[in-house]
Amino acid sequence: MPRITCHQVICCTLTACVLVALATAAFSGAAVPPQEGQTPQTPPKPPAPPTHTPLKKEDTKSEAAKPKPTYVGSDKCASCHKNIATKHQSGRHAALLQASLPPDMRGCEACHGPASLHLGGDEKAMLNPAKMKPAEADASCLKCHAADSSSAAPQVGQKFALRLYLRGKHARKGVACVACHSEHHGAEHLLKKDANELCADCHADMKAKEGVYLHRPVKGGECLQCHEPHASRRPSLTKPTVDATCAECHDTEEDKFSKAHNDYDMKGTRCTTCHTAHIKEKGSKGLMAHQHAPFSEHKCTLCHQSAVTSKKATLIKPVNELCVRCHAETVSEDTNGKGAHMHPPVQERFCLGCHAPHSSRQSRAPLFKASTEQTCTTCHAEIDNQCTQPVKHLPVEAGNCLACHVGHKSPQEKLLTKPSIDLCQSCHPDEHKITHPVGVRDNGKEKKAVTDPRSGKMMTCATCHEVHGGTHKFLTTHDWQRELCVQCHKVDK
Repeated sequence: MPRITCHQVICCTLTACVLVALATAAFSGAAVPPQEGQTPQTPPKPPAPPTHTPLKKEDTKSEAAKPKPTYVGSDKCASCHKNIATKHQSGRHAALLQASLPPDMRGCEACHGPASLHLGGDEKAMLNPAKMKPAEADASCLKCHAADSSSAAPQVGQKFALRLYLRGKHARKGVACVACHSEHHGAEHLLKKDANELCADCHADMKAKEGVYLHRPVKGGECLQCHEPHASRRPSLTKPTVDATCAECHDTEEDKFSKAHNDYDMKGTRCTTCHTAHIKEKGSKGLMAHQHAPFSEHKCTLCHQSAVTSKKATLIKPVNELCVRCHAETVSEDTNGKGAHMHPPVQERFCLGCHAPHSSRQSRAPLFKASTEQTCTTCHAEIDNQCTQPVKHLPVEAGNCLACHVGHKSPQEKLLTKPSIDLCQSCHPDEHKITHPVGVRDNGKEKKAVTDPRSGKMMTCATCHEVHGGTHKFLTTHDWQRELCVQCHKVDK
């Protein structure tokens, strides 16, 4: 084996040091001194700033330089879209062509927005309701069709209360107006097809199948005999006259009708408190699936006087006393040894504010008169307004208030199922590890609450986030890129 001299060791060491130095310089972005015969190397550019870095004033100049769209009139649209324009002139929306209307409510641009940039070749400059998010598409329709719309809006058909519409199942489920209606032309009410066919497209469970019986109006496709398609104060978009509609076919004064109801006089009662109006299993008598035990066991006299004493099924005690006889624990002000926050209807023993006494179609909550969402927002109108915002908390979008709240009592404020931070972390287990500190922090020496400098209260997730619905991404109370932070962290402008 050849021997290695000290001179060779020194040379190898110096070479290694040079290579390390060159690699370090290249990795750090420094310019590498050019070797003889080589051209100088340009140092690599620094990484681009994060996308959430606030824009400087000079960065917005190009956006500001972009021309703003202006209204050009429907005649310009008709020069290219002749077939649509011709049909539009003979349709329900022809009222939009009135010259007296303001530009943003006149003709094509009432729905599609100002067209100047589109005429200039920008294909993306026009609004297309069929390709927009449901809430955004509906906004153009509601400019005219909301009962509280501008006085300048043309009379183009039915108007309905905006709040009721936004609370309705169709709007909450993301069924846009253009899902059923054509913007330009169509059958009656600009429908894309027969109204009952449209209903059946989504409500396929209402079609006939083996082992079930269809209520005659359902079988005959007469959905709108009982339902409002847009807005209603009643559950499931039913009409206020739905109970009178039942009496058109079912004579409540016949003896057989009384005998079918334990000899009680049923005149003037609401059929839909016990019976389903659509589809029923054979032999079920059309009763709803979820029933109060005394009702399902035919023990009417636990709550009502017998038909011999009272044909009107008079209660033997006030309703608030009747419920407490069996559900005393529900109204107790103690929760596992802790004082409870009570829901006001529970405090007032107003059980029938939320619950049906006989039966219900709701499976999520016991004997709720309507869906959880509809039941809660009947009283909590301020929350209802938040729930109609464009960005929604997932439980809100699902209409499940009971994902976070309990209905009767809780040791937590606002009837939460858990302390608020624990509740949020049950679905968002990792966010608190990488975001702003909340709650109580333990630095190893002491435990100290993270406080909001504006109020002095402990910071929770709800300090920065809306819990039901809002207008900002991530449900933040302000724009999350900067405005949210400067609420507490003041900076020089």
